[in-house]
Amino acid sequence: MIRLQSSTARVDASDLEALTLQCRNERTREFVREAVDALNAGALRSCVVMTWAAVVFDLISKIYELHIIADDDTRKRVSALGSYLSEKATSPPEVSSNRAHELEILRAAQEDFELLTRSERADLARLERHATIAASPMLYTAEKPHAPARDVVVAHLVNAVALVLAREPVQGSAKLDSVWEVIASPYFPVHPEAARASLVAGPLARMSNTLVRVVFSRLVESILLDQEVPEYARRQQYAALIAVVGLGEAIARRTAELFLNRTMKLVPRARAWVLIEFFAQIRDSWRFAENALKRDCKRYVGESRGEQLARTIHYALQVPALVDAARERIPGLDLETLLVLEASGDIALDATGEVTQIFGLRVTDEEVEQFPVLTFQPDELDDE
Repeated sequence: MIRLQSSTARVDASDLEALTLQCRNERTREFVREAVDALNAGALRSCVVMTWAAVVFDLISKIYELHIIADDDTRKRVSALGSYLSEKATSPPEVSSNRAHELEILRAAQEDFELLTRSERADLARLERHATIAASPMLYTAEKPHAPARDVVVAHLVNAVALVLAREPVQGSAKLDSVWEVIASPYFPVHPEAARASLVAGPLARMSNTLVRVVFSRLVESILLDQEVPEYARRQQYAALIAVVGLGEAIARRTAELFLNRTMKLVPRARAWVLIEFFAQIRDSWRFAENALKRDCKRYVGESRGEQLARTIHYALQVPALVDAARERIPGLDLETLLVLEASGDIALDATGEVTQIFGLRVTDEEVEQFPVLTFQPDELDDE
């Protein structure tokens, strides 16, 4: 995100291009590109007008997108807004009428759909006022034509992207931030039942379907793609993810069908242990993966090396489609890895270090409610 360092700050071409790429909707990017072109050309009034047009267009698109994944109450509000816009539309458009419609979109985005907070709506209302002044020749004078300051125009453009254009269509964006803050807390529990109680008592007390969808998506992306998450935080995220699935199972499943395989494909094959862990932690997630991904994971179980080997075998033993590959791999493992697996409850060794028993699929479906997260803590073995 661009930060304005002072009232004389300037942004270069790469910053402006980054703004355009942050826009979630490809059609919205056309408005932003036009605004950026105007800014580069010194046409500051045009930039303000196009920035506001991008905001209105994007808010309308987000509101209609809610109709696809929202609950019944939200769908009714979307339909009501659509009827309002259809009834009030004029051809050719009247400036005063159009401004009323645009302000209604801004109001609905904050009050009806919770896409904005009150402070964010106030920021965008200032953009709307400046766009109205920039587009109205009646507000110009021969002595002093309206000329917005460049820094103000840039600030409007940056805010528009940050507050609207780069965001998912999430009802209660402030709630999303509070949910993430709770999950990121060092005091958030690592057991799904406690995590569920914590979320229900706090930020998910009145959750919408869209909030469940985006929390689910963000947790999956962090678990699978973020390589900097500490081990304990990963356990917290898994607990939160299982809790969210339990709270909104239908919408989580629909989100998984649209989103999960695409995210899994972004995991580097050298880190396939992350996927295998995910398949073990999140029951039934294996079926969302495409066949090529499944083959890669089976191959990884049979060929993996290095510090994640014990972890890979541990979790593969809890995935029905991978348990046979894990069983075949165990007899050829070195003693150090076997000791880690023994400490994790996956195998039994005799006094000579020979494997006497392998406990594949030891967590049954009935036990998932009580022990949904399979804890793997090799560090505890190192401390003994």
